[in-house]
Amino acid sequence: MITFLGIAAFLSLPFVVYGVRSKAARISKDLQTKADQRFILSIELDRRDKVYRFGGTLNVRVAVRPQRACGAASLRVGIGYAFKREGHADRLVQDVELSVPGLLPGEEFETTVAFQVPSGLPSYAGYSAELIWGVHAEFDTSLSHWDAHSRVDFTVLPGTSDSVKALIMTASELVPSVGSQGEVRYRRFIDAQQEAMLRYGSTLGAVGFSLAGLVMLGILTGEAVNLLAGPELVLVNGEWMPVEPWQPNLNPVIRFIAQGFGFGVLALFAIIPCLFGYKLATIAWREHLRIAWVERRLGQVELVPLEPAEVGAPWTGQLRLRAKQDMTLEVLELKLVEEEVVVHTRTRRKNPTFAPHILSEWSVGRHDQLTLNADQFVTIPLEGVVANELPGSWQLAAKRGHYEVHHRWVLRAWIKPILEAPIVKTWVLEFSPSSDYQPKVCEPSTHH
Repeated sequence: MITFLGIAAFLSLPFVVYGVRSKAARISKDLQTKADQRFILSIELDRRDKVYRFGGTLNVRVAVRPQRACGAASLRVGIGYAFKREGHADRLVQDVELSVPGLLPGEEFETTVAFQVPSGLPSYAGYSAELIWGVHAEFDTSLSHWDAHSRVDFTVLPGTSDSVKALIMTASELVPSVGSQGEVRYRRFIDAQQEAMLRYGSTLGAVGFSLAGLVMLGILTGEAVNLLAGPELVLVNGEWMPVEPWQPNLNPVIRFIAQGFGFGVLALFAIIPCLFGYKLATIAWREHLRIAWVERRLGQVELVPLEPAEVGAPWTGQLRLRAKQDMTLEVLELKLVEEEVVVHTRTRRKNPTFAPHILSEWSVGRHDQLTLNADQFVTIPLEGVVANELPGSWQLAAKRGHYEVHHRWVLRAWIKPILEAPIVKTWVLEFSPSSDYQPKVCEPSTHH
C-alpha cells in the first residue's frame, strides 16, 4: 500500500507543480493590477500619429498621480522594443531615472523627457513575429516587487538608407538544408569541429555499424558451415579421429534447441548493426553524400557581388559556374526571397525549433536543359527590384536569447541535374530599408 501511494505521489508531482505555478502567476498578476491601481501613471507622446523617423527626437510627457500618500520614489522612463503588444519591453535601448518627491492624493508629478530615435531597426509586422517600439515607464516605490508600469507603443520608420547598426544583438547563424520533400529547413551553425562531426558523423556511424554487422555475419556463417560439415576431425596417431561433440550424452532435442538459440543470438547481433548501418547510410546519402557528390561535379558556384543594397533600388548580380565534369542541369532556377525565421530556443525539447516562412519571392532567372562543359566558365546575369515599402535585413535575439527573429533576404538557387534529386544553394544578402518603408501586417500564422 505504501509503495502504491509513493508511486501515485510521484506521478502526480508534475500536476502539482503546474498547479502551484499557475496559482502563483495569478497571484502575481493580481498584485500587479493592484499596484497599477494605486498610482495613475500616464504617458503622452508629442505626435498624435506616433510615427517617428530614424535619428528624430521623441518627446515624452510622463505624469504620476497617487491614489494615496506615498514617499519619495524613483521613476524610470525608457524607449525600447518588444515582441508582444503588452508587458515589459524585451530590451530598453535608452532610459533615464528620475527622483520623485513624496506625493499626497490629488498631487501630481509631471516631467518631459526627450529621446533620440535610434537608427537601424524599424518597426516590423510579419507572419508570426512583430517588432514593436514603445515608451516604457516604471514607478518604483521601493515598497514591494510589484511597481506601477505603463507603456505606449509608437512606430519607427527609416529616415535614410541607414544599415542595421548597434541595436542588433548577436543571433545565431542559420544553415539551410533540403528535406526529403524538397522543402528548405534550417538549423543553427555550431563550431567548426561540431559541424564536421555533424557532417561526417552519420557516414562514420554507417561504416562502423556495417563493419560490426559483417563481422557478426562472418561468425554466424562460420558456425553454420561447421555445423553442416559434421564433427571436427583431429589427427591422432596418424589417423583422423572425430571430436566428440559438446555434452555427447545430451538429449538431441535439447542440443538442437541450444544450438538454435545460439544461432538466433548470433543472427540478431548480425542483423541489428546492419539495420543501423543501413539507416545511417540512408541519412548520410540524403543529407550529405548526395549533395557532396553533386557539388563536386558541379564545381565552383559563386554569386558576385555580395555587397549591401537598398530596398527599392535595382539589384543586379552574376552567378558564376565552373563545372569539373560535363553535365546537364534539367532546371536551374534562381529566386530572390524575403523570409522570416523565428527560432525558439527555450523549449521542452533539447533542440531549438524553427518556424520559417516565405513572405515574398521574385524569380530572377531560370534555365532549362543547361549544358555545362568541364572547366568552362558560365556566367548568368541576375536582376531584380524589391518593392520599396518592404523591410530590410535584420536579426535579433530576444528574452536573453530564449528566441530569435530573423528577417532575411536571400538568393536561392534550385539546382536539379538530370535524373537526380535537386540541391539548394543559398546566399544571404544585406538590404537596408528604404525611406518609403511601411510596416504592414501579413497573413497571420495558423500556428501562432
